[in-house]
Amino acid sequence: MLRLDSDRKQTLDQIADRLKLSKNAVLELALDGIAQKLRTQLTQSSLGDNHYLGDETICQRCTENKQG
Repeated sequence: MLRLDSDRKQTLDQIADRLKLSKNAVLELALDGIAQKLRTQLTQSSLGDNHYLGDETICQRCTENKQG
């Protein structure tokens, strides 16, 4: 069970009201976002310190592999 202090509970209530979602839906969205960020960080760290996915800068090793 997740326990929130009064400030966090109030913030959760405000977000849920503004998005017209249940508190559980807001928490699920937040947890999904955290999980996605962690997956991205794990992927990047396994590919190299300077590796970015998508159209961002890619690591030197990948650049060299594309050119050579």
